[in-house]
Amino acid sequence: PIIERGELTGLVINFRDVTERKQTEERLQALYTVTNAVSRSLDIEVLMQAALMTTIEVLKVDAGRLYLLDENSHVLRLAAHHGLPVDQLSNIVCYAPGEGIIGRTFEERRPVVFTDMASDPRYVAMARAAKGRDWGFHSAAGLPITVKDQPVGVIYVYGRAVREFTSRDIELLSSIGSQIGIAIENARLFQETEQRAREQEALNVIATATTQS
Repeated sequence: PIIERGELTGLVINFRDVTERKQTEERLQALYTVTNAVSRSLDIEVLMQAALMTTIEVLKVDAGRLYLLDENSHVLRLAAHHGLPVDQLSNIVCYAPGEGIIGRTFEERRPVVFTDMASDPRYVAMARAAKGRDWGFHSAAGLPITVKDQPVGVIYVYGRAVREFTSRDIELLSSIGSQIGIAIENARLFQETEQRAREQEALNVIATATTQS
C-alpha cells in the first residue's frame, strides 16, 4: 500500500513522541534510583559512597569521585571514590573553590562535560592535572551538589569511551546533584540533633549529680 505524505508525517511525529516519552521515563527512573539509594542511610560516609556508586550506575560510566566542602577550611575534600588508582589519590585529595575542574564546577554551580578529553581544549585549560586522561578515561562529567541552590560539593565521573552528553543528560546531572544535596543536608541535621541530644543528656547527668551532692 502507498503511504500518503500526511500519514508519513504522522508516523514520524508519533515515533518522536514515543521516543521522548521513553527518555522522560528513563530520566525519572534514574532520579528515583538515586533518591532511593541516598535516602537509605543517615550516615554521611555511607550516603556519599552510595550516591557516587548510584550516579556511576545511572550515567553508565566507569569511575568517579565525590567531594564535600569543609566549612571550616573552605576546601573541597575527597569523600568517596570508585575505579581510580588508589596509589594516586593523594594528589587529588582536596581542591580550593575555583581550582581545577572540581573547584570550577563548584564555583560556577553548573555541570561541566567533556565528550573526549583528548581533543577538548577546555579540558587542558580547566584541569589542574590531566589525571583522568592519564588513567585511560576519555569522557567525563562534573556536577555540583547543591542545597537550596547553594553548592556543598561536587561529583566527577569518568567514562572509558568517548561519549556525547546530551541536554537531557545535563538536566539529569543537575537533578541528581540536587537530590544528593537534600540527602546530605538531612543527614547533617540528623547528626546535629543527635549531638545536641547527647550534650543535653550529659548536662542532665551533671545536674542530677550536683543536686544529689
